[in-house]
Amino acid sequence: MPELYLPVVTDDGSLSCLDGKTGELCHNRAGAYTEAVHNYVQPSGLIERLKIQGSIRILDACYGLGYNSWALINELLGLDTHALSSRKTTESDYTVSIVAIERYPEMLGFLPRVLEHSSFDTLKNKIPPSEHNAYYRTLECLSDTKVEADQVIQTSTNIVDGWRFEFEIWPSDLRARVPRLQGDFDAVFHDAFSPQKMPELWTADLFQQYYRLLENRRGVLLTYSAAAAIRGGLLEAGFQLFKTPGLGAKTGGTLGVIPDLREDGEAVRIPNRASNLEAWEQEYLATRAGLPYRDPGLQTTREAILSMRANEQAASPRPSGSTALKKKPRNNPAKYGILPR
Repeated sequence: MPELYLPVVTDDGSLSCLDGKTGELCHNRAGAYTEAVHNYVQPSGLIERLKIQGSIRILDACYGLGYNSWALINELLGLDTHALSSRKTTESDYTVSIVAIERYPEMLGFLPRVLEHSSFDTLKNKIPPSEHNAYYRTLECLSDTKVEADQVIQTSTNIVDGWRFEFEIWPSDLRARVPRLQGDFDAVFHDAFSPQKMPELWTADLFQQYYRLLENRRGVLLTYSAAAAIRGGLLEAGFQLFKTPGLGAKTGGTLGVIPDLREDGEAVRIPNRASNLEAWEQEYLATRAGLPYRDPGLQTTREAILSMRANEQAASPRPSGSTALKKKPRNNPAKYGILPR
């Protein structure tokens, strides 16, 4: 495995990596598995969608070590499919289709170690070792093989206890691949490195592409970030915003939903395990801090994106965000140390 990625055990015992390029930990210090469940799986409402639709389709953007997708699969396998619904009686009662995008496929080589953790015991107990070990080895081999940037490197279908899981993993640049995706999605898991390090993966223009993919199914977007610039970009793209619960040293993430106004004009109900933005957050969002990163054409350099936002902030009549920030409640001292996410 390249020295670019340094394995790090997080506080729940699950494995993460320290990225040599950005200096950032790939997950919340409180726990890689815990973060996946807390910030992505639980607030997504995907279980409720399965009860109604019988199938879901997810875009896992910046797949990395795969925690968000595999935590979802692991949690689903722990459910009683007969208790979910009696409506479906086919061989494959529920279908979960995952489209994953990861620019650096060598990251997949960590997957066998990731899935060794006890959090994935449900997965390991449900899938016979002869099957899942072969699958992990396949991914590890693929991670060591030079592949073309736009060639899907793994498509799999597994049928387990009434569940059908379909995977596509694309070793592509996110900005190049997302505009080419077709079809409808129920959720987007957006889990890129921080906006400070990679603003090109957090632009209003990219979020507009997500909106396109989610619109028909009234899907949801989930991310760990609560930064005003990110929420501003999501708002500009058309999403209605909610906050997800905090974890460790972080105060919470963001959930974006496709607005679906009722006849009385009222907005959609608050999703499960989410809440409205606090007053200070809404005020902060309306300041210069809430101006989003922009990337017309999805090919702009990182430096140009930062420069454009700085110029827009300088020319904006919006107030400074300092007053709104003073209204932010004080948090307890960080329990999990300082590692940016």
